[in-house]
Amino acid sequence: MGALSQERASDAARAPAIEVTRAEQRHLDSLAEFIRRVWDPAATFERVRRARAEAAETNPVEPGRDIPTFLFLHEGRVVGHVSTIPVRVWQASGVRAVHWVKGLEVLPEYQNGPVGFLVLKHAVHELGPALSLAVRPAAHRLLQAVGFRDLGAVPNFLLPLSPARMLERLDLAVLDLPRVPGALRATIRLAQRTGLAAVAGAAAGAATRLWAAVASGPSGGFQTDAPAGLDSDECDDLWRRVRGQIHAGVVRDGRYLRWRYGRGGADRYRFVTVRDRGRLVGIGALREPRSVGDPRLHGIRVATLSDLLCPPDRPGIAFTTLGAATTLARSLDADALLCTASHRSLRGPLRRRGFVRLPGNVHFLVREPGGDGEPPTTLAEWWITRGDSEADEVF
Repeated sequence: MGALSQERASDAARAPAIEVTRAEQRHLDSLAEFIRRVWDPAATFERVRRARAEAAETNPVEPGRDIPTFLFLHEGRVVGHVSTIPVRVWQASGVRAVHWVKGLEVLPEYQNGPVGFLVLKHAVHELGPALSLAVRPAAHRLLQAVGFRDLGAVPNFLLPLSPARMLERLDLAVLDLPRVPGALRATIRLAQRTGLAAVAGAAAGAATRLWAAVASGPSGGFQTDAPAGLDSDECDDLWRRVRGQIHAGVVRDGRYLRWRYGRGGADRYRFVTVRDRGRLVGIGALREPRSVGDPRLHGIRVATLSDLLCPPDRPGIAFTTLGAATTLARSLDADALLCTASHRSLRGPLRRRGFVRLPGNVHFLVREPGGDGEPPTTLAEWWITRGDSEADEVF
């Protein structure tokens, strides 16, 4: 047996029956096993070690420091897990470091017990101020149990780009969407059976394009582009001009945007930019639709406008940024473009572009230990998008 294997065996022999702790090198074997069961069947000790090292090297807040990950171990085996994303957050009082809390998972045989609560409680005790975007009701309850406050569901806005194909393939029963009247469900099923879905979809697409054209008004003289990357200095300048108009949000400067969306082609991000007389005034980060999408969507290809940054007091810029993103999504053969965004200033431009508001399914939660530095209590005061906390990974 090699020295490394002997060391791992010795660590396992010394492991207490139950341990809740921050992930360290000694946990990587068991962590890889956990990841294989929950997320990635190809995970190995070496791949996990390398991924953690790369994440530490590119840490956007403290380069070189490990990204905090917390584990619940039973007899040396990882059975519960929660990870984080370090970011800087802007509030009216200034900038501070916080963590997104994500990746809360428990092995099936340990669910409906205390594992999730205890690993989450340990994590937030060490982290201090924290944010989270959560979909599952069970996660909402656990987060609130350890001191998070739920500010509500971030609104979803959907722009059908190929309504005919969407209506032909849409299966409301599988999606189990809330608040869809039974009569509408029956009408859609009838249209699909009779072939009228394609006709209705084509008419809906024409109506959407006509509405966007009528609502657009003057172009404002803005110039749009779809560059391969972003210039950090220009992004910094845009962020400085925008931040004073929002109450709170992740610092979207050049370093953050390039770290979050510019880490290689595997992440499938594309950019659109808007300029006013040569000066950068708007940015959009679009995630390409998956080649093989969510099986519940029956082949419907959804592009995601993961992030956008534009001045709230100039809605024409947001409108133009959305238009550039729509053009890019069409070029990628997307059937629909999804935008999940909280700030109230974006609602008008989204509506004018033909986006339909849908019930939100991603809840935004905040935690302020001791009540210090109380954040805005209204979701619409925050600049939150689906790209935050990597919540855009589903499509």
